Amino acid sequence: MSVYYTNCDALIPDHFCSSCDELELAKVRSVAFIKKSFSFIDPTDANEWLNGIASKDIIVIGDTNGNYDGGAPVEGAGFGDSISTFTTKDHLLLFRDPNYKENCDFYNAIQSSRNYKLAFRTSSQTHLVEVPVTVLPKNPVADDDNAYVVWEVEVKWRAKNAPCPYDTPEGVFECFNLNP
Repeated sequence: MSVYYTNCDALIPDHFCSSCDELELAKVRSVAFIKKSFSFIDPTDANEWLNGIASKDIIVIGDTNGNYDGGAPVEGAGFGDSISTFTTKDHLLLFRDPNYKENCDFYNAIQSSRNYKLAFRTSSQTHLVEVPVTVLPKNPVADDDNAYVVWEVEVKWRAKNAPCPYDTPEGVFECFNLNP
């Protein structure tokens, strides 16, 4: 009889520590929907982004506000002396798009698609989600004369790892009207 043991110790890279680094400012300032068939060679290269935008493989929503929950752990049954086993994370990003009237058809269509991944921008970093996302837009109207009607969009995905940040390329997260 053969007995096989696996080593559950993952190779952990060194932790970086510096008290001199600038802190990244929060807020989901921009988002982009990226066709799942599109891949970056270098996500910091503005030309790759601009080519993807021109070919309509990338849809940029330049001015948003919102937040990302960082991913909620999903656990499975534990074995042996373990209480549980980490399996994956459920991620939730919420953003608001102030471009209301002209985007009704866009949000009605993208909510039925499962063909897009996501990127979102904080103050200087762009975070890439490597799996297709679910897009759940709504357009609530408040009983308030001073409130704005905007698209409120939930984006959900399930992935084990957090999206890693990359330096945001210049001139990418702008307002693009390819067919004005």
